[in-house]
This record gives sequence, C-alpha cells and structure tokens, in this order.
Amino acid sequence: LYAIGHALQSGGSEGSGEKGLAGWIMSQPFGSYLAMAVGIGFIIGGGVTAFKGIARKFEKYVKIPSGKSALTWVCIYGLVARGIVFAVTGILFAYAGYKVDPQQAGSMSDAMEWLRELPFGQIIYLVIAAGLAAFGIYNLIEARYRIVKGPSLSDMKRAVPNLG
Repeated sequence: LYAIGHALQSGGSEGSGEKGLAGWIMSQPFGSYLAMAVGIGFIIGGGVTAFKGIARKFEKYVKIPSGKSALTWVCIYGLVARGIVFAVTGILFAYAGYKVDPQQAGSMSDAMEWLRELPFGQIIYLVIAAGLAAFGIYNLIEARYRIVKGPSLSDMKRAVPNLG
C-alpha cells in the first residue's frame, strides 16, 4: 500500500544509507573509482538476482509442490523485480562516481523515483513495486518450501567412528 500510494503522488523521496556510503567512499583516495566499482557490483548483483529468477535457479533449494505453479511465477517475478531495482541503484551509484558527486548516488528509493519519472513511469513503478512485494512473498515461499538436507548416516559414521 505504501508503494502504491508513493507511486500515485508526486514529490521527492527520502534516501537511505547509500548516499552516506557514497559520500564516505568519495572522500577516500580514488573514491570516484571505488564508487563506480560499488555501482558495478550492484549492477552485477541485480543481474545475478534477475537471472536466478528467469533461469529458475531458486528451484535447486526450493521444492514447490506440483499444482502450485502460481507460487513459482511469484518467485520469478519477485527475483526479477529485485534485480532490476538493484541494477538501477548500481547505475545511479556508478554515475555518481563518474561525475564525482556523492549527491548523485542512488538509494533504492532514488532508483524507484527515477523509474517513476520515465515515460509510463507510474506504470513501471507499480509493476516494480508489486514485484518487490512478490519478492517478499518469495521469501515466505522459500521459508516454507526450502529443501534442508541433513547429514547422511555414512557422514555421521565418518564423523563419529564409534557410532556404528
């Protein structure tokens, strides 16, 4: 509801710790290069997260029962949306390093604000905001259907030789 309300109203948004981190990084020797590296890290992390959803890599650790394919689609949607927001944040962070201006660094809310300012931005914003909600649901699905493998009996016998 917060994201929907924020999408429909205009105005600035409150940043998070990324701007403070950008300022600190920029004050270090070679700070602009470090900021660009952090931004590239966010972009790569976002790409990996989106790929995890698209390629369904999460299914290696999450066993969703058959007949509940909607849950799988929620997981894919959530991971891709989170990846997009991370990538946009990385772009803003790398741009701040390029321009050597810590005020240009992007927080997650700045990334969402930037998306909202694009043509059809409110629609994009709502789709991404719903995707982030789906990512929250993905975490609940993962908590419920996570595959947890314990040690085998042979592993136990190796670890404690006098067991058997």
